[in-house]
Amino acid sequence: MSDRLVAFFRSQYPTIHTPLMPATNLRTLYRLGDDSWALLADKISGEAWMIHLHSRLQPSQMYRAATLAQLTTLVIDSIASSARTMAFRSTLRVPLVRPAFSAIALPPKPIRRLSTRSKRIR
Repeated sequence: MSDRLVAFFRSQYPTIHTPLMPATNLRTLYRLGDDSWALLADKISGEAWMIHLHSRLQPSQMYRAATLAQLTTLVIDSIASSARTMAFRSTLRVPLVRPAFSAIALPPKPIRRLSTRSKRIR
């Protein structure tokens, strides 16, 4: 997972060639403020490998991670959380089509007739 994050940061910031170790503080290295760091969650979540894993980082989660190791742990926790959610949802499958109520026959709706008033000539 960390190799994909390294590739992501290399593609976003191609001018910085510092080797990225697990203890590298990414916020300091790339000079990202709080808001920029939080918005980076959406960019990471938009990566093809994150979409494929049905995982999403929330901007509020990014404040807990500053190093590459912490960010990797955050992504792995996000994947595990989405897997638990998907497993739970699969047990609660609701049929897309309503079942036919063949045992309960509903009375037909009455036909609404137009009134045919005779026109009186006075």
